[in-house]
Amino acid sequence: MKPPLIRRAEERDHAQISSLCRAIDPNDYVPNAWATWMEAGKGINLVAQSGDRVCGCAYGEIHEFPDAWSQAVRVHPEVQRMGVGLRLMAALEKELVSRGAHAIFGNIGAFNERSMAFFAGQNWKTVRHVRRRLAGCWDGTPLHRAPLDRLKLIRLLQEMPSPASIEKMAYYKRAYFSMNESNIDKAISGRTVRMSPGGDAYAFLDSNESNAENRIWIVALAGSSHGIRSLLEEFLDDARSRGARLIVDSDDSHEAQSIMDDMGFRPPGKSDMYVVVKKDLIPR
Repeated sequence: MKPPLIRRAEERDHAQISSLCRAIDPNDYVPNAWATWMEAGKGINLVAQSGDRVCGCAYGEIHEFPDAWSQAVRVHPEVQRMGVGLRLMAALEKELVSRGAHAIFGNIGAFNERSMAFFAGQNWKTVRHVRRRLAGCWDGTPLHRAPLDRLKLIRLLQEMPSPASIEKMAYYKRAYFSMNESNIDKAISGRTVRMSPGGDAYAFLDSNESNAENRIWIVALAGSSHGIRSLLEEFLDDARSRGARLIVDSDDSHEAQSIMDDMGFRPPGKSDMYVVVKKDLIPR
């Protein structure tokens, strides 16, 4: 096989991209997300083409300068282990660097051994383990709470940062943002952040999907064990009274997981365990 041509994706590629993604996983989210990314136009949509056939794809964008996020690296099963993924990632990284990116983050299933080996071989490092757990149900009504004390929240973030880091928070699928004051203000005004009654723990909700499909989705959770338990009790009450699911993405610490065990959360299965990975594009 000749080395594939790596080029920018075009609208006409969508059917082939969907086909190759579903050849890997019939439930892959990428076919539905790809058109949205193309329309938004702020990222880098790449495909690998061999002859008339699209045999690979990848997506990346700078979410909060100078950090980038990569996802949707897919290679058709028939041409895996032939360097297609390497060429896609090299092209993506080169373009991100040209736009000023210093580091790139991504997300991998913890039991996806092939992907883990691929990224480890390209100098990506694991920065966080994520466990997704499920409990309760909810009807989609917005979660309204009293206004937060902004300065108290910022102090709490500094004293008890999320496991990713005090500055950056990366979590599953399309969501990534820096934990700066602008985004904190957006979370407060959008009511997608909550503090425990004692002010010793916080939780962020996914601003894009927290009200979708009858679910509350917590994407970051940190603080004291007492505060975390209090927050989860509040969210469980909301879920039970409103008839929806409560989804919590959290670190894999024994303390956090034990709290959820005690509260009856479903144990995470293999498909509920993720690894956030990072690669420095500019030497530090």
